[in-house]
Amino acid sequence: MKKIDRFTHNLIKENNRKRDVRHTVSLMSVIVMLMVTVVLIIPAISITKTELDNGNIPSVPSVNTLSSLAKYDLPDSQVSNVSFSQVMSKDEGNIQSVEFTLEYYLNKNDVTVERPYLLYPITSNNIAVTAELPGDGEWGNVMDGATQSGIYHVYTDTNGVSYVLIQFLDNYLEMYANQEITGTVKFVADVVRDDNNNTASQQISIGGEIFEVTGYPERVMDIDKAGTFNGDDGTITWSIKVYNPDAENMGGTTITDGKITSTSVITSNPANAYTMSGDTVVLNNGITDKVITLTYTEMVPQSILASGQGQNIENTVTMNHGGDEYTDSALAYVPAGYSVTKGASTDYSTGEYEWTVIINNAYGNNLNGFKLEDVMINDMVSGSLTVTGDGNANRLGATSYSGGVLTFGNISDNQISVTYRTLIDKTAEANQYGQVFAKNTAELKSPSDTELSKTTATAVYMKPIAYKRHQYESSTGLITYTAQFKRNSGDVISAGDYIEDPYLEYATSIVVHKGYYGPLTEGVNYTISGNKVTIIGDSLDQVLTDRENPEIFSIEYTVDPRNPDLPNKTVSGNKTTIVNSVEIGDETGPIGTTSDKYEWE
Repeated sequence: MKKIDRFTHNLIKENNRKRDVRHTVSLMSVIVMLMVTVVLIIPAISITKTELDNGNIPSVPSVNTLSSLAKYDLPDSQVSNVSFSQVMSKDEGNIQSVEFTLEYYLNKNDVTVERPYLLYPITSNNIAVTAELPGDGEWGNVMDGATQSGIYHVYTDTNGVSYVLIQFLDNYLEMYANQEITGTVKFVADVVRDDNNNTASQQISIGGEIFEVTGYPERVMDIDKAGTFNGDDGTITWSIKVYNPDAENMGGTTITDGKITSTSVITSNPANAYTMSGDTVVLNNGITDKVITLTYTEMVPQSILASGQGQNIENTVTMNHGGDEYTDSALAYVPAGYSVTKGASTDYSTGEYEWTVIINNAYGNNLNGFKLEDVMINDMVSGSLTVTGDGNANRLGATSYSGGVLTFGNISDNQISVTYRTLIDKTAEANQYGQVFAKNTAELKSPSDTELSKTTATAVYMKPIAYKRHQYESSTGLITYTAQFKRNSGDVISAGDYIEDPYLEYATSIVVHKGYYGPLTEGVNYTISGNKVTIIGDSLDQVLTDRENPEIFSIEYTVDPRNPDLPNKTVSGNKTTIVNSVEIGDETGPIGTTSDKYEWE
């Protein structure tokens, strides 16, 4: 009958167990929900941009940075009330899900634009925060009603203690400057009973208050299995935990595990808790600890590391104690060994795009015969291809390319960078904002043409834009026109750039500017031919260096709108309209046009 009860226990345990993939990142999967119900989320202590990751926000703070800061408790005067309510039980009651509510009162300027960060410890050793908090590298939004007041991230230190880090937005802090602030933060946390605690309750401390969480079932003899993948060396650390609540003598108890062999190196707590019998672990006589832990490491097969596909590896452990059998299984997720990212930049000085493809070879596999398919490599500027490995080592000699395919030789670096340049198509049609987009895809394939990773990057070229405006001088009855040739801020005006304006024929006081200020010299920096002003001359380089806004040149001139010979002039009743058009271009031809209209009665 006891064996039937044990079978039933194992079956219920198996059905109820949460089968999440276990990652390396934390002791327990962080799932947390934060809800702002009053004004602000107000944790404990404010810190500056310099103190936190050298102001590099909103990147998620480093472990070392927060480890030196996360040593504070919230001052008692700032906590007006702490309460909690139990939400649900998990894992046969061994985990109790609890919603905590902390209400705060902050004095004026406890947080400011200069000190916009707040850090608050939300866990004791028994608490794992749960329910939809952002994971590594991500930030969530802090809301005040329908208004975003800041961003937040959950950080867990090396001791397993979690903190909420909040950065309030500058405009929000300016709005509430010199005001007292009250706020409420709610979050759901899983409270885990201590391994050696056999009672139905667990005490925890949070917000300076001690709480007793109840509802835990009676401890029974049991076994648990867990696995964590170690990306740095391609191994999985498997752990086996035996619960022995009545401190029975475990001598002769056998443990079999699909990953354990006679050559496995197993660490036990307590020490010297076992001996090996073939591929079976046998616990030694006199071992009466209430919790016995076995840990060992398995090397992931190279075929999995080299597959390019993330995989779950399952492992099952079985314990036989006094004729009763206990079993458990766990999954360890092995991420894909390869990933490809691609970026692009625009070099206006050379008229080229620079493309960068980063291949992450996480496990240092030999990439001999692997292929990077990237059609734009076929159109690259001659001599622009570079291939580098770890430590910026030159790997170009270990590659070959043909028809948009780069093939690798014996390269096993953890990260390979491929860069090359292509010419900007300045004749391509731009959108209404003057933008020309060049989109490019890179795909890593195995020697057998299996797709391993694929990514896309987009480069943006801003075409030059024409502007035209006027200013009427009532005292003279004349109009001053400004026509402007504007390149992207990363670009510069070059010899051959021109502005063509039909009203120049009727103009007086023509001035050509480089940038917004400072006239250029005719015959040295530009020429006027008919209605066209063209940049010329070798001395232009010096002018570009000396002037602000080297991406702009403009012409300014005055005309009399009453001149009957002005082009595009119409009279309708008492209303007179003149429309002045302008064209800009370079040595390749026209680039764009615009116009300006002036009416009077």
